[in-house]
Amino acid sequence: MEVDVDVDVWIKFARDNQLRKNIISFHSYMKKKNENYLSTGKNTSDEDMAYAFQSPRTWHYACDLLDRLEAEGATYNELLCELEQLVGRKASGEYDTYIKLYSTVNIMDILEGRFEISRLKSGDLKALFEQHVVSFALCDQLKVEMLENENWVNNLMVVLTSLHNDIRVIFLSTMNTTRGDVLSKMLESPSCRPYYSEILDAMKRLS
Repeated sequence: MEVDVDVDVWIKFARDNQLRKNIISFHSYMKKKNENYLSTGKNTSDEDMAYAFQSPRTWHYACDLLDRLEAEGATYNELLCELEQLVGRKASGEYDTYIKLYSTVNIMDILEGRFEISRLKSGDLKALFEQHVVSFALCDQLKVEMLENENWVNNLMVVLTSLHNDIRVIFLSTMNTTRGDVLSKMLESPSCRPYYSEILDAMKRLS
């Protein structure tokens, strides 16, 4: 039986209870793709149903378990195996893909101005893919304290305004849903002001 779960409600609950940030970001991203991994249905295989069950409660438990095991020194592959036992191979595989996408970008290269903007501007599919990867990385790894440095904010805005507007919308929407404190800090920065027109244009599409 397929049970429809409101992803936004779960994300708010997860944020309010300080659950694992990359799992919150994963569900927020999948929602943008109109995919729901918080419930059983089209994203659950028959094989997975034999031993795993996707539900808000299961993902909550997974957040707590992965945090504990990581603190005890578990490797990423060990964490992934534990997650698979809880939510199934398909869901854990999508999570793995999401994690490996954003982990290919070091956001300090972006903040310190070392990132090659040409990687985003060639206009081909590879550049579009790279833009998505950059967006994922920033959503997951940006922290409020990073935005105290005005030079870093300026370098961040150079990269953000180099993204396709649709990808910029996804970034802002994800940040608004899962990292509101970071987004607010970014928008309050004086270094953000010269880029307001491009940022506001994207934000208008969120409503």
